[in-house]
Amino acid sequence: MIVRCKHKSRKALHDYFGVEYRDALFRLDIRPISDWDSLELGREYLVMGVFNGSDGLDFLIDFDDFPIAYSALHFEVIDNQIPSTWLFQAHVNPVNGQFEVKSRLGYREFALDEDHYVRLVERNRPDVEIYLQRLRETKEALGLVSDTDDEYPPSTWLP
Repeated sequence: MIVRCKHKSRKALHDYFGVEYRDALFRLDIRPISDWDSLELGREYLVMGVFNGSDGLDFLIDFDDFPIAYSALHFEVIDNQIPSTWLFQAHVNPVNGQFEVKSRLGYREFALDEDHYVRLVERNRPDVEIYLQRLRETKEALGLVSDTDDEYPPSTWLP
């Protein structure tokens, strides 16, 4: 799946969706894409996973071999093709008299291991290596790289 960054701030989201969605957007815990973030308006990103976060649907996007999670509200989907190897997992947990549903769609480790993403953010070497391998496989499956290309060099963000 390929997405394009459309909005970097809450104000941009408010302007786009209009006044009638002001309260709904206010209630969401949307992390704005700040000026120090490297994401660029108009740039396309490969999605490595989809999950429901505190603000609704989130994308795990690849930013130059580095995974970052952002609200789907910041993006538009421009290619909805996903690899056939992706898996889906859903968990229903009773919380304070209600049901909390958590779901993940993506490469095997991301979908099935709830702690994989946390370890990835913490730069745990085995999880980073898994991510980089799944990134290559995803790019190959989507025709974004050929199998004759060189292997990815070691990531600069590995510990």
